[in-house]
Amino acid sequence: MARILASSPRSFPRGHHLMPSVGEPSDAAPLWAYRASEMRQLDARLMAREHIDDYTLMRRAGRAAFFRLRRHWPQRRRLGVICGPGNNGGDGYVIAALARAWGLSVRLWAMAPVESLRGAARRAAQDFLASDGQIEPLDAGSLRTADVDAWVDALFGTGLARPASGVAHDVISTLNAHPAPVLAIDTPSGLCTDTGVMRGIAVQAAMTVSFIAPKPGLYTGAGPDCCGTLILDRLGAPDDLGAGLPGACRLWPADTPPEMLLPPRSPTAHKGQFGHVLVVGGGVGLAGAARMAAEAALRVGAGLVSVATAPEHAAAAGIGRPELMVAGIQTAEDLAPLLARSTVRALGPGLGRSSWSE
Repeated sequence: MARILASSPRSFPRGHHLMPSVGEPSDAAPLWAYRASEMRQLDARLMAREHIDDYTLMRRAGRAAFFRLRRHWPQRRRLGVICGPGNNGGDGYVIAALARAWGLSVRLWAMAPVESLRGAARRAAQDFLASDGQIEPLDAGSLRTADVDAWVDALFGTGLARPASGVAHDVISTLNAHPAPVLAIDTPSGLCTDTGVMRGIAVQAAMTVSFIAPKPGLYTGAGPDCCGTLILDRLGAPDDLGAGLPGACRLWPADTPPEMLLPPRSPTAHKGQFGHVLVVGGGVGLAGAARMAAEAALRVGAGLVSVATAPEHAAAAGIGRPELMVAGIQTAEDLAPLLARSTVRALGPGLGRSSWSE
């Protein structure tokens, strides 16, 4: 199983949950994970605090990624870099220039001509050219036969808002089929950093270096499979950089005592104080999923759990779990009072596509 690491100050092993397990000692504080829109605010805050421009921050990110690449794959000296049209591509140009300075062989393919780039990305591309670097137009065919032993995915990062198509789709597919490992910059191209959903196709990286703060999509859904070994480099960001931002979730160390995650309940507390979960599902022949979802709700501390299921399953659904309140329903009208009493609803486990579920 691949690992998730953090360079500063703590590390997170690979996980599929919004609060994945974390590999540092329990005195490590949790980190907030932020959505893409919030990450842009964090970038701006960090630049303002340190009185630096976006190109300085880009160089900092590129340098962090390059030295992670060298640390993890010191024997790989033939680098292929794929640069997109935005700031993620700018990070790629920085990495390519550093690689040339360190004596590595570098081939760089660009999705957009330098004159079409803007801001820091354009400056990074010009600096790469000034180092006698060569830029090739992006073409999946030339990637397939390229003599490289490591790839850098600086194609889209967090900047892709729709499924990759055309050349981009072919390039991602080619990278995934190539035997050389891929280092993804910030986010594997094609992966939604907010949700962990692949937008059609996504880079399957061997390692991902992400910056400043965790992003929830790297830990959920397809994120762990796409990221490989995930490294968080804070780029010098202080712990309070996200103050005032809501954040998406918190990441806690694996050995955090349960009482820190769930405060102890009062001896006089009662079940009505801890929510009422309604699980709607278990169509004909599909009773198990609704039962398992309801039992999971009990295990994580829900005070009350009801199950609305097909009448055929009502009697059996509560066997072994008498605390479940099971109702066999026939129509949507039967469901109305259960909805009114519940505070959390889970719709779909074993619902099926029968006339009953519709």
